Amino acid sequence: YSFISSDELSYLFDVQEFIGKTLIYASNESNADDYHLLFGNVPQTIIDEESETIRKITEINVDLINLFKVQQNGYLHYVKSRPPSSYASIKQTKQYYKQIMDMAIHPIFKEIYSIEDLTPNSLIKQLKTFRVKNVS
Repeated sequence: YSFISSDELSYLFDVQEFIGKTLIYASNESNADDYHLLFGNVPQTIIDEESETIRKITEINVDLINLFKVQQNGYLHYVKSRPPSSYASIKQTKQYYKQIMDMAIHPIFKEIYSIEDLTPNSLIKQLKTFRVKNVS
């Protein structure tokens, strides 16, 4: 498996062109048996859960705190020093960005988690859209 962030999408298209394989975008009908070269989203609930677990573990272990800082610095250096992706890949990323962001969840996650686990809590949705009214 490979996990990529949205800022790496153009590099994914570069790799796709280099190896000559086409990506298959996940759909709601995709099953977990055909996950090779299947491009799908990771549910935000899973990302939040794992991030919180990592945060808790690193808070209590000084060695992990230091390693996390080293990792962050290394990643920032990588982002600054990596070569730019091709113009065609950047153009393709812009063209498909909305479609990619609204893509279905990868079937591997559907197999492990229930729909309730993958659906954001309605309270969280309300908090994200909450706007304070002007108080006079």
